[in-house]
Amino acid sequence: MATICLKPYETRFRALAIDNQMLQGVLAACRAHKTTLPGLLHSITVINPTPHVPEEVLEATGSTPLNLRRFIPARSEAFPDLEPDRTVSYCVTSTEHKFNRELLDQIRQPIKTAADNSKLATCADIMWDASARAREEVQEKLSQGLRNDLIGMTGFVIGSSPTWESSTERRAQTSLVTTQ
Repeated sequence: MATICLKPYETRFRALAIDNQMLQGVLAACRAHKTTLPGLLHSITVINPTPHVPEEVLEATGSTPLNLRRFIPARSEAFPDLEPDRTVSYCVTSTEHKFNRELLDQIRQPIKTAADNSKLATCADIMWDASARAREEVQEKLSQGLRNDLIGMTGFVIGSSPTWESSTERRAQTSLVTTQ
């Protein structure tokens, strides 16, 4: 396992290809544990580095991007020419996942005491629980539609562009983003 480098911060992109049979097995396991592939990926990416993260770290965060197009009505009275599926526009929001210290400690303890060949099995229950929780957070966000969402509100805020542009200069607020 690679050591964690605190600096310099760097975005790393990894593409992962698996065959259809393997994918179907993973999806079946996700369904059996009431989660989805992004939920599973979130939990795996929290579990993997946690034993190497200093114990002073109180939480890890991640986010899942969500497509809002399904909530935007086509050809409404206000916008008769709008077809969200055929319009180039930014219709994405995200939901944040917080993995608290209690979870990080649950991960660290069994891994410290497990033999090398059993570390993954040691965290399986934790992985599925965290995966299901991430899925529930996504479902909760989707059930709200455009309500209670910063992206959904920007159309009502005059002069909001400078605020969003300045946000690109800030340090990232999440450790990882996972999507399908």
